[in-house]
Amino acid sequence: MIIKTTVAVVLVLLLHVTNCDAQVELSGDLEDRIRDHINALPVEGGDDYHKPTDPEFNTWGETLDFLLSGEYANAATSAAELDYDLIAFTDDDTDRLYYILENQGANYWGTYVYYPDYVIPLVVQSPHPEKDFNTGKQGAYVFKNTDAMFFFLAGTDRCNSGATVNCTGETEVCGPKGPFKKSDLAHNDSTFFQSATDTLFRRFDDTYFLQLHGFAKKDTDPYVILSNGSKEPPENDFISILKDQLQLEDGGLTFEVAHENEDWNRLIGRTNTQGRLINGSDHVCSEHANINNGRFIHLEQEKTRLRSDESGWAKVANAVESSFNQLLPVELLYFRVNSVKKGEISLEWSTLSESDNDYFWLQRSQNGKLWRNILRIKGAGNSSSQLTYSAVDRSTFDGVRYYRLKQVDFDGSFTYSAIKMVNSISPRPLQVKIYPNPTESKVTIEADGGLITQVDFFDYMSRKVSDQVVFGDLGQGSIKVDLKNLQQGIYLVMINESVSLRLIRK
Repeated sequence: MIIKTTVAVVLVLLLHVTNCDAQVELSGDLEDRIRDHINALPVEGGDDYHKPTDPEFNTWGETLDFLLSGEYANAATSAAELDYDLIAFTDDDTDRLYYILENQGANYWGTYVYYPDYVIPLVVQSPHPEKDFNTGKQGAYVFKNTDAMFFFLAGTDRCNSGATVNCTGETEVCGPKGPFKKSDLAHNDSTFFQSATDTLFRRFDDTYFLQLHGFAKKDTDPYVILSNGSKEPPENDFISILKDQLQLEDGGLTFEVAHENEDWNRLIGRTNTQGRLINGSDHVCSEHANINNGRFIHLEQEKTRLRSDESGWAKVANAVESSFNQLLPVELLYFRVNSVKKGEISLEWSTLSESDNDYFWLQRSQNGKLWRNILRIKGAGNSSSQLTYSAVDRSTFDGVRYYRLKQVDFDGSFTYSAIKMVNSISPRPLQVKIYPNPTESKVTIEADGGLITQVDFFDYMSRKVSDQVVFGDLGQGSIKVDLKNLQQGIYLVMINESVSLRLIRK
């Protein structure tokens, strides 16, 4: 079960304490800005796309980590190392604040838009905005009109690069049948597009990924081909719901669904590296996934009915939103988190309806990654009227804190709300330094004003690698750390779940 926040309700949201620290603040129409990017994409054969280096991947992972943790000033600084601007963009139509990662250099790694107050945990991806006509503009429309979490836009035409990748699969889109081009982000596992997919998939266990594609319809083709990037039956059949909702939007649509028709193999995304990743392939470049968790949605569309103009895009947006509503028996009206005084946080949420809702866990984190249950509150079970819940967190920790709701059904299934962040101002936060930095092996971590009780290391893919590190005695104001087992690269060091530092292992 996924908790839903009603789109029509204006949410009362806490202030993100670092919103104003992004490098650039702009306003306008979000869709117009995306269209400007699409119009400026390098075309087929230009050979403009460049593969990121390992250090650039490290920095990209760090940038996403800061962004998702609400550390926008640090995200902007990290992004600048990659010639990206982090733009705090206010959409004039909705007055909503988005964060746009825009590449200002000549690498063309794509544009990425984050909506921290998202309603549905959906990542909309447009890997072929030029070749698959209008899927970039359609993606921006669907993202904005469903209040989704993230939007990915490729940085070039899929046929821009002259070089090819070694990943399995072939295409005739760029000329004679042959391997996929390096600039084809749906079939290349060494891209920022893939890395960002990996980060969001592993960090949020309720995210869905909608990838928009287009095809030239043959007489034997339907108007829509739906798949999860696998022929296996899905663990969670979101696609069947989406098919029904698209049919309601346009009764003239015809369909093929990959896991429903064993004989259908055309355009089902089995070589898509994002789909392979999400479905658990051990080698996403070379092997099909042998499971189907249902969280990757590969939508192939004939041009005229869904892709050609805004009326078609609206059909897709409406169907996507309605499909999520089918998964959302608990309809969350709002979730408010406010700092009342130092060390005391007031929390309140309200539901419009509930179905099989056993209880809520109120969860807290000091870094947005590691969560602890702090209070269990009984749900109403089944209700069709508005209900309000409240709680007070009187913990002793000062500084930035993150909260979310874990809603649990009677059958044990569960899902999470969007994450809310609040700052309880500390008179003297823990001051930490790490040296030497960069280092070849050993470092000292030193705290001023407290003891070091926990240290965690994360790589650029947001994976914890602390088991590869040899620590000195914790519980001291200064500890020695041996990094001899860590590979060279950039790491995020989290101290006491509250202070994060960047470390370079030479």
